[in-house]
Amino acid sequence: MSTGPASGIPARGPGHGGPRRGYSWPPFGTGNLAHLKHGARSPRILAPIADQLAAGLAAPAPWTSAASFQGTVASWSWAEAQAVVLRAYLDEHGLVDDDGQPRPAAGMLERVEGAPGWPARPAWADSAGVEQAARNAVPG
Repeated sequence: MSTGPASGIPARGPGHGGPRRGYSWPPFGTGNLAHLKHGARSPRILAPIADQLAAGLAAPAPWTSAASFQGTVASWSWAEAQAVVLRAYLDEHGLVDDDGQPRPAAGMLERVEGAPGWPARPAWADSAGVEQAARNAVPG
């Protein structure tokens, strides 16, 4: 059995192949959001916003409460919730990173808002204050 490192190069102290330091951090707790960048793929972030957007349609567009609109409303509210979260992230962090490169969130926003075959954003959505209500719901 060898007493030195497998490479044959002597250790240079803690953090450089030397002995363990003996400390650690506790695991992340339930509900931790540390892994999120913007939350635009997180059902935990998007669901409450999408629900609020869908509920906000009843007053300006009462026909959307019909069962036949359920799928359309769900799809629209989910995509709009993604757009709200991405816009909030990009408003806070900017469209480009420190190296001048476009943030991935900018590309995702472009895809969410411009997906082929995706219905155009209804004009009444902004006039009803739905987007502002959703922005207020974004955790922050």
